[in-house]
Amino acid sequence: MTNGNTNAATELQAIAAEALAALDTCNQILPFSARLSAFDLDDAYRVTAAIRQMRERRGEMPVGRKIGFTNRAAWPEYGPMWGYVYNRTVQNLAEIGDTFSLVGLAEPRIEPEIIFKLALAPTPGMDEAALLACIDWVGHGFEIVQSIFPGWKFSAPDAVAAFGLHGALLIGPQHLIAVHAEDWSRTLSTFEIDLKRDGTVLDHGLATNVLDGPVSALRHLVDILVRDPLNPPLAAGEIVTTGTLTRALPVSAGETWTTELTDVGLDGICVPAGSRAECSLARAKSLVTSDAVGSSLSSSIQDAKIQVTMRATEHDHDHQEVPSDLTLRVKALESLLVEKGLVDPAALDALIDTYEHKVGPRNGARVVARAWVDPAYKERLLTDATAAIGELGYTGGQGEHMIVVANGPRVHNLIVCTLCSCYPWPVLGLPPVWYKSAPYRSRAVIDPRGVLREFGLELPEDVEIRVWDSTAEVRYLVLPERPAGSEKLSEEELVALVTRDAMVGIAKVKLPQAGANL
Repeated sequence: MTNGNTNAATELQAIAAEALAALDTCNQILPFSARLSAFDLDDAYRVTAAIRQMRERRGEMPVGRKIGFTNRAAWPEYGPMWGYVYNRTVQNLAEIGDTFSLVGLAEPRIEPEIIFKLALAPTPGMDEAALLACIDWVGHGFEIVQSIFPGWKFSAPDAVAAFGLHGALLIGPQHLIAVHAEDWSRTLSTFEIDLKRDGTVLDHGLATNVLDGPVSALRHLVDILVRDPLNPPLAAGEIVTTGTLTRALPVSAGETWTTELTDVGLDGICVPAGSRAECSLARAKSLVTSDAVGSSLSSSIQDAKIQVTMRATEHDHDHQEVPSDLTLRVKALESLLVEKGLVDPAALDALIDTYEHKVGPRNGARVVARAWVDPAYKERLLTDATAAIGELGYTGGQGEHMIVVANGPRVHNLIVCTLCSCYPWPVLGLPPVWYKSAPYRSRAVIDPRGVLREFGLELPEDVEIRVWDSTAEVRYLVLPERPAGSEKLSEEELVALVTRDAMVGIAKVKLPQAGANL
């Protein structure tokens, strides 16, 4: 399709942008091959390279590859292909809590796979023994695949361009290959697997389903990449997931999926089904009892089990998430300092409250009020927010690169950080709990109108909602609309009207009710 044609190259960039937009909004689109008859695999891998650049520019980092269509029984109509996996799509099963959210995944399916991490870069022509020597560890996990094309109807080039159908990769315990290399060489090509949903076996698979074995699948990927002029070969440190061992089966919220493997030395693991408090305690204990190297193969190889319960995310503002390991350590340190009399918890709470609700948001409110009363300042604020905010003395960490976006009668802006909790501290203080929660971070992009409705803000259908993703490089601030009837208020009185929520975009600025004090 390209053949050096500039227009065709531009068209491939447009395809990359369309695919990424479909991913971000969880929308499905017409397959590219249905619109472009000349769209082929070479074009699709050019799109893959373009999407990688786009994702890197917004802070995502490729950490490895997935191999797809390796299972001839599951995908008889396609040949093997590959796609990138990213730091935002790969998780350790031990860290996801008791459920995994399917939010943001289009028509998800589940695939049990064998996963490698490379210690050395493999080269073309290596036999399986040499390839095995390049592998640092082996693990078993689930890949959640998805289709941005309705009904899973697409061509092979469409699948490649759509991220290799990759949605998420959930990795179980990892085992060092070098410890029992001979055992791994034998068992990785002979084991069997059952895939179960809610305890019922739905499919049975063999190691040989993936191009005669996971190591063989890795060799195939090495050979494919050597012929790719745009995408780099495999490097040391990359993760490679080698393809589904069974059919890829549809997965829905509320289901529990498990695997049982025989004749291979992979640990059994389980996402805890107990209370959240029990999960937290188990995690805290694992900080001091876990073996960083992992257990070795036992002489009698046992069945391995993985269990994960799928869920959809509900945004009910009761964000009682399982604390992270870092949170548990911070809480333990705080308790110790309080116990020794070195910290007054009331003073600590007051300090946090000051920065979260008073000092920070009041700074932002002054910026907004100044823009309302001073058109020249507003123009400077929208042109170079960092400098304009600095004019009022608000600078510092987490606010070095600011952008202000203005609401209007037909446009409403909403701020989110999909990666973590990037937030403009100098003008808004500390981020609230809901801003950092996974439900808000995912649903603000997928369903912003619904999220605003849950916060009590109902917008007309003809109002466009623009979602802005704060990153480590740039922070956003909403300039709310000035409320009608506030024309006679002073700048200081206007400051009192502006709330943190309005500057994030989950609320509008309102005049106080009659008789209320500003």
